[in-house]
Amino acid sequence: MTVKITSGDRQRADLISQTLQHYFDKNPGGRILRSTDAYEILVKKKVFEKDRHSGIKFRAFLKHLKNNNALNLIPQCQFDQGDTFTNWFFSTAKSQTVKGRNLIPLSQAISEKRIDKEKLTERVNNYKKLPTDSFTQLQLETRVNYPRAYERWSDDETNDLKEAFEVIKDEHRLSKIFKRQPSAIKARLIRIGLIQ
Repeated sequence: MTVKITSGDRQRADLISQTLQHYFDKNPGGRILRSTDAYEILVKKKVFEKDRHSGIKFRAFLKHLKNNNALNLIPQCQFDQGDTFTNWFFSTAKSQTVKGRNLIPLSQAISEKRIDKEKLTERVNNYKKLPTDSFTQLQLETRVNYPRAYERWSDDETNDLKEAFEVIKDEHRLSKIFKRQPSAIKARLIRIGLIQ
């Protein structure tokens, strides 16, 4: 039975990919890493917690992605399927790596305070909206995917964004909540001094 890949799985895979690619960028030369080597790098960067089985949870996560046809989320990862076990190995994949989006280690994310997304979504839905009769065709098309695109930021919305940013550091996830383009979220975060 196939299990759905969650957004948490995607975030973890992105973080693994970025961490390993950073290692390959800093250590050029075409070296291929075994799973135990990759695991040690990920432990050092606090992507995984150290376990006494040299990365059993890491390998279980890779197997989970493989079983759900999602191993492409970590383009550095390749495998060799044996009769009784899988050999995992890793090599550079710079052109395929997702660029960093202020992702944080999963262990840190779990320990952080939570946000009531339902309540926040309800507030976002109740923000005032401009009439669209003066909008260009491009603006109208953008609003299909981002219903609050081109709206002015109110003080309430800015405060909600500040509060949400304490928990969610990814402008792509914030854009889904605030129904604005990721670039608009990033610009606002820069303007209010939360990022550079």
